[in-house]
Amino acid sequence: MPTLLRKLSEEERAMLHDLAKGIFLDGECYAFAIALHRGIGWPIVGLMLADVIRHAAVEHPDGTLYDIRGAVLREELGKPFSIASPYEIRAVAESDLYAAREIKPSAIDLASRMAQTL
Repeated sequence: MPTLLRKLSEEERAMLHDLAKGIFLDGECYAFAIALHRGIGWPIVGLMLADVIRHAAVEHPDGTLYDIRGAVLREELGKPFSIASPYEIRAVAESDLYAAREIKPSAIDLASRMAQTL
């Protein structure tokens, strides 16, 4: 049986994006950052709260940050977490994220599929 691919409608895409934000904005952001890093090679950055990586994203070569929201202004990165700019954003490695907490391979796989779908 052939697999048929079709483009999502804007309504379907918006609904899927809202669902993904609920998973990958605050909870599995490490998995989403790792998936993007592995998929496109951009470096991972962390929004720091003292010595804790409060949120993870990737950085485009032009300096734009990306997470499940898409392109995010540096001044807006901490907004969903009630963290006001200025704040520290620093380069982090996958190993830093793994050291901070458990990240399941299945979460990275889901994040990768979600990013590709959206």
